[in-house]
Amino acid sequence: MSTQVFVDDTDAGINYSTGWQPQTFTNGDATSLPVSPHYGTLHVPSTGVEFANFSYSFIGKLFFTFGYNEPNAESLGTSITAWFLPKTPTATIRNCTIDGHQKGMIFREVSLLACQTQSALQPGQHKLFVNIEPSTANSLSMDYLSYTPSGDTSGQDLLYNAGAPAIITPDPTFAQGAILDLEFTGYSLGMYAQFFSGDSHTPSIAQYSIDNQPLINFTIQNPTTSSNPTAGPQLVLQTPRYTLERHLFRFVFQGTSQTVPFQPFHVVVQNNTSHLNLQPFPLLSSSSQASKKNADNNTLRIGIAIGVVASILTILAFILCIFFIRRRRRALQLEDSDPASLARPFMIPRILRIEPLKRQRVDSEAELTSAKPSAAGDRTLPVAASPHRPNQRVFVHVDSEDQRRSDEADEEDILELPPAYRSAVQAPTVPGSMTARPFLT
Repeated sequence: MSTQVFVDDTDAGINYSTGWQPQTFTNGDATSLPVSPHYGTLHVPSTGVEFANFSYSFIGKLFFTFGYNEPNAESLGTSITAWFLPKTPTATIRNCTIDGHQKGMIFREVSLLACQTQSALQPGQHKLFVNIEPSTANSLSMDYLSYTPSGDTSGQDLLYNAGAPAIITPDPTFAQGAILDLEFTGYSLGMYAQFFSGDSHTPSIAQYSIDNQPLINFTIQNPTTSSNPTAGPQLVLQTPRYTLERHLFRFVFQGTSQTVPFQPFHVVVQNNTSHLNLQPFPLLSSSSQASKKNADNNTLRIGIAIGVVASILTILAFILCIFFIRRRRRALQLEDSDPASLARPFMIPRILRIEPLKRQRVDSEAELTSAKPSAAGDRTLPVAASPHRPNQRVFVHVDSEDQRRSDEADEEDILELPPAYRSAVQAPTVPGSMTARPFLT
């Protein structure tokens, strides 16, 4: 299978006998070894121990610890393999068994020692047991294990081989500009490659990004020498730690035919939070750090701008809500209050409305003196006749009503009085009239 659960030598599920000692390496020290210790750790038996062994129980279909002959192990399809370094003699491993009875095949492959089963494994619970020869125990180092699970892999580190379907590589030769994409669930990943002494030793430029962020530059170097002509799997990239969620990883190779070629080996995704924190590798150049810092600053600025705009919109929405709520409450209060207590300047209650004036011609002083108050709403004003003044007609304007005058009379025959309002208004004294009468509404 192309994707397995990765188990580092520091995993608590591996049961070591007395005498095993952990060793740690920095990324710089690891490049001096033919194989980079995954996660920078190895387990080595102490000198002088009588015996050294370890065991590991798992639930799965197949079991692997991958080395150079990964394609052979995968072609068998039913094998179990354990890998050790560096260049450990085959006699170092006394035996390796599965479930206490299945014997493994021990052989060397380039810089590694392998222990591999020779028959099929059925899906279910299995147990690996490896026994180390006491006389040569101090020359063996245990790196990692991997197996194909039969169920959920959440919370476990995963190993993707170079040919895994999840790894998308449109150009497997990795010419200049070739890309490698991988969608994964985790918080970081490490990418490993293999190198040969016959290849160029001029460093190649490469780039990577997470979740379509700006590409970050780094270099790939060939660690092989004449005494160590083959190296791999070697760590070429360990990303910083991100949030534990779904991510998109993109690798872009910018090397040329004159620089170190890129030959991917596998990718290990970190999803288990129980192991040690891994340091990013390689260290970013100043230009890469500056570009990453600028990208982070741009992201921060965008976030601040979005936050400010969202806050302003929230405040405006809150103010509008308060305005409409208060307006609604005021309308409800007006509906529930006494209509007579409200001031309505343009709505005159019917009982107080003044009807249009009736116009009468006053011909004599006798008619004026004998006139009686008219019914409510009648606003005809009698005016005493004067021997020196012709008969007049009186107009009283009521609340802006348009009182049309007849054109039959001359302008001097018409006497217009000030408007009458709802409140009591004292009528002006008309020349020739007997008394001034109030207009009552």
